[in-house]
Amino acid sequence: VKSEQKVAAARGRIAVKPSAFTAAAADGFDDWNESRESKLRTVIAERRLPAELEDFEGELDEYGDWVYVEPYGNVWVPAGVGADWYPYHNGRWSWLPICGWTWVPFEPWGWAPHHYGRWGWGMGTGWYWIPMSYWGPCWVNWWWDDYYYGWAPLSYWGYPCVIIGDTFYGRWHDPRYPRDSRVLTVVHKDQLKAKDVSRVALSRDAMKGIGEI
Repeated sequence: VKSEQKVAAARGRIAVKPSAFTAAAADGFDDWNESRESKLRTVIAERRLPAELEDFEGELDEYGDWVYVEPYGNVWVPAGVGADWYPYHNGRWSWLPICGWTWVPFEPWGWAPHHYGRWGWGMGTGWYWIPMSYWGPCWVNWWWDDYYYGWAPLSYWGYPCVIIGDTFYGRWHDPRYPRDSRVLTVVHKDQLKAKDVSRVALSRDAMKGIGEI
């Protein structure tokens, strides 16, 4: 699209060729753009993310809160999630030829926290995201056997997150993963491409019968 042109797109396709466009008085798009600029100015004044992620800070401010947690520094806590929410559960997997299985989150804020950084959990705080600069298709630990796939989010230390009762383990060294961990997601192998993982994932009771992980 060149200067003083417009183009329409719908359902992922260009509907018509570019045509002449003459800017008129402020319209709905101008108002939306100004609101985004206003948010950006606020973000720049209170920057908490590295430069590589600065485009996401306004979005995260809208959907959660920043708190300081040792030894990570400023971490982000999502708002409005239920007590049983945990990362990499509300969404779906998509196979991308360049990078493999990639998590597609359903949360409106989900892109940055599920593709950059790691997760932690604390009593009174709940889940919090620890920002890091490197992108990945997902930051999880995988398990599989003849019938199932399972995964859990990675902690700051690179180990799979484990929560048993109200205790969080960020450095789980045991090669066996506990089936009663509250952050484990398991699906039948033929359900990995399900449109909504949360709807097909095994219940906690069903996980008791899957054998050692």
